[in-house]
Amino acid sequence: MGSNTGPQDERPAHQVAIAGFSIDRLPVTNAGFAEFLNAVGAVNKRGERLFDVDDPDARIHPKRGRWIVSEEFANHPVVEVPM
Repeated sequence: MGSNTGPQDERPAHQVAIAGFSIDRLPVTNAGFAEFLNAVGAVNKRGERLFDVDDPDARIHPKRGRWIVSEEFANHPVVEVPM
């Protein structure tokens, strides 16, 4: 995980062990996740953020009260969703 030559917040490259988990067969796209954010909001009932909009890699942005996808990334897998 990470990179020795990437952005500072990704350094250093290191191994990570994770427990088993479930994953969908198909990726969630930025367009699909923007629909989700527009339906439920960007913060859950516990006050936790569901999307890291402040990250420069984010492809979904708030605009006039709605979540809008950068058009060229609409069908790309969503990024910046905290775990």
